[in-house]
Amino acid sequence: MYRFVYYFIYKFQRTKEDDYSSRYLASLSVFITIVFHLFFITSCARFFFNFNGKLFIFSEDNLTNKLIQVAISIPFILLTNLYFNKKRAEKIIDNFDDAYYSGKMSYVFSAVNILLFFLITIAPIAIGAYLINHSAMILERQ
Repeated sequence: MYRFVYYFIYKFQRTKEDDYSSRYLASLSVFITIVFHLFFITSCARFFFNFNGKLFIFSEDNLTNKLIQVAISIPFILLTNLYFNKKRAEKIIDNFDDAYYSGKMSYVFSAVNILLFFLITIAPIAIGAYLINHSAMILERQ
C-alpha cells in the first residue's frame, strides 16, 4: 500500500535531472499517509471505545504542543526518507513498471489507480474527521 503511494507520487514528480526531490517528495507523502492512518486509528478508538484522544497533548499551551509534535515528527520524516533510499526506490519503480508492462497493472494515472490513491491517502483522514465530529456529539449527549 505504501509502496503504491510512493510509486504514484514518484511518477507524478519525476524529472530527469532531479531524482532526489522526487524521491524525497514521495517518501514525505508516505510519511503523511502513515500519519493519516494513525489519525484514523485513534479516531476509530475514540468513536467506538470513548477514548478521549489526549494521547499527543503534552502541555496546556497549544504552541508548545505543536513544537513538540514537530520535533517528534522530524526524525520519523528523516527515517522514512532513509528507508526509501535510491536502491529501494529503484526496486519499487522497477516492480511497478514490470507489473505495468506485463499487463498486471493499468497505467499509473488511470482512473482506477487515482481512485486507489485517493482511498489510501485521503479517505482515512475524511472518515477520521467524520468519526471525531460524531464522537464529540455522542459524548456531549452523555
